Amino acid sequence: ELARFTEPGTYSGVKLGEECRPEPGDRNSELTGMLSVFGADAAVEAVPLLSAGSMPSGPWTAEVVSEMEAHLTAQLRLALASGRLDGVCAALHGAMASRDDRDLDGRMLELIRAEVGPDVPITVALDCHAVVTQRMAQHARAMVSYKTHPHLDLPETGAKAASLLLRALQEPGAGPVLHVTSLCCATLAG
Repeated sequence: ELARFTEPGTYSGVKLGEECRPEPGDRNSELTGMLSVFGADAAVEAVPLLSAGSMPSGPWTAEVVSEMEAHLTAQLRLALASGRLDGVCAALHGAMASRDDRDLDGRMLELIRAEVGPDVPITVALDCHAVVTQRMAQHARAMVSYKTHPHLDLPETGAKAASLLLRALQEPGAGPVLHVTSLCCATLAG
């Protein structure tokens, strides 16, 4: 299954570092919006870490999760070791799951938080159908989602997440942009 995850045409594969940068004008990427905001500020250097994706295909296997965690951890450690990481702006789906963990987005944010420490702000761009969990809210300073379906505002959502990250870096004592104290689940009866 890991081979299928990285097979071009079936999955968008794994890109590391500068390979992550989208083509100029790409409207199908939150990263386009993030990089436009970061690029407009001469004091900011965007350091792409990892880009991965798949078509909807059911829960990830433990092997795929382990591979993604290894890539993400390695990239975070490289950025930290170089002194080039002051904040993290992530684009997550918001409904990733594995056979062993129904909250992979929360798990990835937890991994990022463990690597960068408690004082580095993390902002997140999410799909408008995201399943926001307490685990996600615990590790992110701010989360924003697309407003449209079909998803026509990916760059705008990425730009908003990037702007919130810059705000968090400029105003470190301002506290969370949105503090979630509780989340609830609703079941729809048919």
